[in-house]
Amino acid sequence: MNQLNINNDACTRCGACIDSCPVNIIEADDNRFPLLTAQRNAYCIQCFHCEAVCPTQALSHPAATQGMSDVKQSEHSISAHQLGQYMQQRRSIRQFKAQKITPDTLQQAMDAVRYAPTGTNRQLNHWILINDDALIHDLADGTIQWMRQVVAGAPEMGARYNFSAIIANWEAGIDRICRHAPHLAICYTPTAHPVGSKDAVIATAHLELFLPSVGIGSCWAGFLMIAIEQMPLLKQRLGLTADHTVHAALMLGYPKYKYKRIPARDAAKVIWL
Repeated sequence: MNQLNINNDACTRCGACIDSCPVNIIEADDNRFPLLTAQRNAYCIQCFHCEAVCPTQALSHPAATQGMSDVKQSEHSISAHQLGQYMQQRRSIRQFKAQKITPDTLQQAMDAVRYAPTGTNRQLNHWILINDDALIHDLADGTIQWMRQVVAGAPEMGARYNFSAIIANWEAGIDRICRHAPHLAICYTPTAHPVGSKDAVIATAHLELFLPSVGIGSCWAGFLMIAIEQMPLLKQRLGLTADHTVHAALMLGYPKYKYKRIPARDAAKVIWL
């Protein structure tokens, strides 16, 4: 029995759904209509590319319960030049205004980033958005505690990353962990997820690129991310357990300064084969 809903009158039998299936489980029946057997459907990753690619909306997958929206071919689509300029203008923001971001704006960002690709479409990225200044301070302080342990127990690593200077800055009231950011975004996955680190980093990179479009700056909080995994109390503070792994953290806020120029970067390092 076919697991796909097919409108035979609308189907042109073009084969796009068959070609687009990433796990190659859709085949053509004797009349060249798409066919997905129950046995093969067990391997479906529910990406619903088959339904999305159909030019006549002749196909639907019963598991696609949320419906689909049409791709809007707008005359205002972003050109390659515009997108390139946008990406070049991205800066890591380390000085923030104290102003809080509205929940609606943060939700808009989360709605966009959920479309980042994930391995076999598992969609196992989870987010913690932190607005609480006291919690952000505690997480930064916990990271400093971890740095003190590193300086004492692994001085070579501490020296490599100049932890002593970061600790001294903290003691002088200068936060180089969370940069006094008004928000943090932390991405984690189940620890058992085999490609969780890749999925989370891809999603966080998508978030970082989206944020300037709504006026928000961000910067990766790498030391915080490591400290959360090294300090069980920090993980508990976030309501996480050993079954969760934090893979990425971003500081978020409205930029205090506006960058007027694009710094030079090295040429792309490419091997052409």
